[in-house]
Amino acid sequence: MNKKLYKLMDWPEIEGIIYADEAHPEKVLGARIHGNQTLIQAFLPMASQVSVLYGSEEKEYPMECMDEDGFYAVLVPGKTKENYKFRMKTKAENGGKVSVFADPYGYDISVTEKEAQKWNAGTNYHTYRFMGSHEVIVDKTAGVLFRVWAPEAVRVSVIGKFNQYDGRVHPMILDEKTGIFGLFIPGMTAGTTYQYEIRQKGGTVTVKADPYARQLVAENEHAQMSVVPACDTYVWKAEKPKNDKESPVLVYEPDFTEVHDRLHETVLWLKENGYTHVAIGNILKENTAQTSVHEPLAFYALRDEYCSDAELKKIVDAFHEAGIFVIADYAAACFSTAKELLGQYDGSCLYEHLDGRQGAHPGFSVALFHYARPQVTNFLISAALRIVDEFHVDGIRFCDTSFILYLDYGKNDGEWIPNMYGGNENLEGIEFLKHCVSILKKEYPDVMLVTDEFSGWQNMTKALDQDGFGFDRKWNYAYINELMRYLAVDPINRKNYHHELTMSYLYCDLEKFMLAISGDFMKKCECGMENMYGHDLEKIDLAQRKLLYAYSMVHPGSKYFMKMFAPALDGFVRDCNALYLEHPALLPEDAGQFEWINNISANECVLVFERKSKDETLIITVNFANCAWENHKIGVPYDGKYREIFSTDAQKYLGDGKCNPRVLKSKKDECDMRENSIRVTLAPLSLSVFLYVPYSEKELEQMRQKELERLKKQEEAHRKKEKLKKEKAKIRASLKEELARKIAKAEEEIAKGSEYPDKKGRKL
Repeated sequence: MNKKLYKLMDWPEIEGIIYADEAHPEKVLGARIHGNQTLIQAFLPMASQVSVLYGSEEKEYPMECMDEDGFYAVLVPGKTKENYKFRMKTKAENGGKVSVFADPYGYDISVTEKEAQKWNAGTNYHTYRFMGSHEVIVDKTAGVLFRVWAPEAVRVSVIGKFNQYDGRVHPMILDEKTGIFGLFIPGMTAGTTYQYEIRQKGGTVTVKADPYARQLVAENEHAQMSVVPACDTYVWKAEKPKNDKESPVLVYEPDFTEVHDRLHETVLWLKENGYTHVAIGNILKENTAQTSVHEPLAFYALRDEYCSDAELKKIVDAFHEAGIFVIADYAAACFSTAKELLGQYDGSCLYEHLDGRQGAHPGFSVALFHYARPQVTNFLISAALRIVDEFHVDGIRFCDTSFILYLDYGKNDGEWIPNMYGGNENLEGIEFLKHCVSILKKEYPDVMLVTDEFSGWQNMTKALDQDGFGFDRKWNYAYINELMRYLAVDPINRKNYHHELTMSYLYCDLEKFMLAISGDFMKKCECGMENMYGHDLEKIDLAQRKLLYAYSMVHPGSKYFMKMFAPALDGFVRDCNALYLEHPALLPEDAGQFEWINNISANECVLVFERKSKDETLIITVNFANCAWENHKIGVPYDGKYREIFSTDAQKYLGDGKCNPRVLKSKKDECDMRENSIRVTLAPLSLSVFLYVPYSEKELEQMRQKELERLKKQEEAHRKKEKLKKEKAKIRASLKEELARKIAKAEEEIAKGSEYPDKKGRKL
């Protein structure tokens, strides 16, 4: 052994490398100048021979194995740390291959002061560009730069098939200012699978996936391997359509096979049927086997079905080419407790609270985020920004917001800790939500933000500067639950549940609501329909499904629907959607243009109401009974014609279609506290829409002429009647006079005595 070389060795530090408990391997590995020479050290346990190719001429210097575990060192002439590579021949059991590679510890990848400040303050909102693994060029050398946050770890290493999963080979360098471990591995390319091996305080060694991994795959017995992402080379074909958040919102939620396997047909179908938005669901990898809440396995890795970022971009691009906006889900409420993921990442509760009453949810076996940590909220906000930035989505739905807002949501007594004021509000979670929304609105003001908050928290869609949360829409779970509870009751008993229909109109203008009949809702539904329908819309009879769809279309609020009908009813869907999109009276998404006509006919299970705008008035009749109501009188606001423009019972929608004539004319017949009324026939389980059509000038003139003719005839009839009356009076007077004369004459005769003899001839 070279004695001079031996004396230069820092054996305590070297043992830290050999036994893999060193957070600063750069102190030992790599090159350092000693006098007029340069000491180069490397730990290569799989090598049988190693040499250094030094300088621009790549002169070869054999390295000496200083330790049987594979620690190599060499002194080369000169004072240059750059321009050297290793030539390594692996041991026979490792294949005996020869390779040439640059030293990972020969590059400066330290975190800058500015980056450190932003990281510690939680203001680096695009950390996905900084953390994780990325193909980069450092000092003209291509490779992959790894960064992971693990401030309490003793040591972190990058492991994978490329180093035989040996955590001693590529220990990462700790940045003390931030707690970030980093390492640049030259020559590595996209597609390489890797994990982080973490030595915790106390000596326990765990293997974790990269929190910022773009893709996770299973590789042999090593589960959840992270994948180095390729550089973004996708060329967008369509410009991102301008998203006017005040325009009508009509969302369709396809199943995955529609999006992935039948993309072209799905895009055409959505376009033909008038949908404005498509909800592609949770694009991130998740595990829904254990819980009904969203449980992402990773916040940056895509679902396996999408395969790659490029494939998802292709899907979004196809919708944009058709002018359809795209909404993606985003879950920041909790994360999986799978051992290789975020839980106790570096041996400490890094992403979750230390106290299980704050850091876990016993009802769903998930961990809850520690929103007070800037690095954690930065991690979550960055994930949301990446969805918009890299995939060009036009909207984000914040899933399971109630789990963020409340400390006790879904928990029992003793399973949670009150906040500093003794309440159940999660003050840190509230601040995180507002912070996340504010950043999204600042970075991407056109993106529509939707929350599915289902506890009834107020002011979710109120502006941030008005003490609201700033969301653009909120799912109306109460409306859907009430309606589903009502529909779950046998129609013969629905009169006792009429309040379930009318309740939603009391609060529908408190928020900018979205009426969402979604697959996610059907999992969480508290309506009791699981007993009758098993949460399967296909089992609800067709008439009720049509009624459910159409009734939600005319109710105040934006629209969100899952697939509810077979292709035979595409015409119904298309016409129902057109009804909503083309009639201004239905477009205001608050209750300002709504007025009841009849909401008290509980026994008949009937609702009648008015939707109006500046230019039109619609009368909607809804019959939730399983029988028809014939010649049913309803009050109308104006005298005029009422043309039926839509009915779920139409024959073309597989209904009876024999109820009402095309046009009904009102009559001066008081009903529902209105002077005018019409009479309609309400088909069983049906909804009809009548458009008020004012009389035209020609019709009004004809009506005036008819009225004048009627009045003329009435006057003529009156004159004839008066004339006849006078004639009759004259006749009656004449008869009275004649009768009076006869009576007078008779009385006179009586007074004189009768001249007529009796039977014996005597005069009377």
